Amino acid sequence: MKTLKIRGRVTSGVGKGAYYVTRPQYLNFFKKVLKAHPFPGTLNVIIDGKKTSEILPHTYTPMEYGTIRYATGKIGEIPIVVIRPQKSVHPENVIEIVAPINLRKKLKLTDGSEIEFQIFL
Repeated sequence: MKTLKIRGRVTSGVGKGAYYVTRPQYLNFFKKVLKAHPFPGTLNVIIDGKKTSEILPHTYTPMEYGTIRYATGKIGEIPIVVIRPQKSVHPENVIEIVAPINLRKKLKLTDGSEIEFQIFL
């Protein structure tokens, strides 16, 4: 399986990740992909030099909500789903990470922290 390492900087979101992660259509999708219950929130990361449309090869479109582009991956041994909602209010170089744990707490991240993760292509 091909992997792509990505580096970026943590940034604050607008506080709506928890709402969407817990909607049944997305929640069931994340449970299936992560093989675990997702933490109710996302970690936003600014990535430099890459367009999200180029690095997120899959799409998921639930019935009542917008499409997301996504890729599975990991941070260390933590499984993640890297997403970019089609209706995102963030700049094109901001992705969101869904994981089974609170990544900010577990990895002691603050805004501006550098982070590296890999996605599976």
